[in-house]
Amino acid sequence: MGRQCATPRDPKPGTPPVATTPCSALRRAPGRGLIPRLFRRYCEPCPPGRIIQITEALPTAKPEEVGLSQAALDRLSAALNDRVASGHIPGAVALVARHGKVAYLQSFGRLDPASDQPMGTDAIFRIYSMTKAIVSVAVMILWEEGRLLLGDPISRYLPAFASTQVGVVSGEGYTLTAAKTPITVQDLLRHTSGLTYEFRGATPIHKAYAQARVARLKQTNADHADELAALP
Repeated sequence: MGRQCATPRDPKPGTPPVATTPCSALRRAPGRGLIPRLFRRYCEPCPPGRIIQITEALPTAKPEEVGLSQAALDRLSAALNDRVASGHIPGAVALVARHGKVAYLQSFGRLDPASDQPMGTDAIFRIYSMTKAIVSVAVMILWEEGRLLLGDPISRYLPAFASTQVGVVSGEGYTLTAAKTPITVQDLLRHTSGLTYEFRGATPIHKAYAQARVARLKQTNADHADELAALP
């Protein structure tokens, strides 16, 4: 992994993709996890407004060399091409790596839906919710190790969710009813848990989330889980 501090700039053609994030934000990262530890240890303070650039190039390999199927990857390419052709997405970049080697890196469609510029594998995306991607990978590692099942109810690990109820909107309010099935680990992975964000709507249930201030910063993970479990 290479690291350098630099002022924001447009990437030069042919340069490898870089992950950029404000230095100060990384150094303030809470917790004792790997990423905060790394940046607190290796990132020197930078002047305000600087950007830390992290580049990490992985070696490449043929799919079969790392136990992947070229035919299966071809089906992935076909599926993404179909999505582009149908207008579902303007373009995409897909990368598959195994055993520390990149075995598949392809770009599809256009860089911008309003232009004909082709998508490149070095395209820069604005992305959100990276916690979801990281946690999902961690969950699948636990699944591979046999530590949990995707069909497990989350109340097995977060007991407060054993009594979570479903809210049925009626007029200006809502009534509570028992859930027909419990929220599972798989539900959390595929966003079918029924949990929501307070800003995604104006129903009485969304207002209840807002009133509970579920997004407040000063709370522990345990407090946050208990708060969500008590909401419909």
